[in-house]
Amino acid sequence: MMAQHRGAARDAQRRRFLRGEEGSATVAAASIILVLSFVACLLIGAGVFLVAQHRARSAADMAAVSAAWALYQGEDACAEGRRVSELNGATLRRCTTEGADVILSVSVRSREAESRAGPL
Repeated sequence: MMAQHRGAARDAQRRRFLRGEEGSATVAAASIILVLSFVACLLIGAGVFLVAQHRARSAADMAAVSAAWALYQGEDACAEGRRVSELNGATLRRCTTEGADVILSVSVRSREAESRAGPL
């Protein structure tokens, strides 16, 4: 009978201990969700950064080639570079000519890219 009483006392003690653990899975799950959300935000931010950088490079290259062709034809190279960069969703920041070469800089969402084009 004494062994039964000890077993019941241990069971009661164990239940009291486990009662303090209620909700711990909720805290762990919330922590995991928070960390995963943070990582997802970082990945999305990096993706937006890379897409903007790629768009800026592409817009700069296309605008520079267009501007170089316009310069070759005797037209205003920087006006053509501005037109093409705006068609590609970029803002022309700087445009210069060095001989037959056109050097321009464009930006997309605060990412800037520079390109140079001219005859071979």
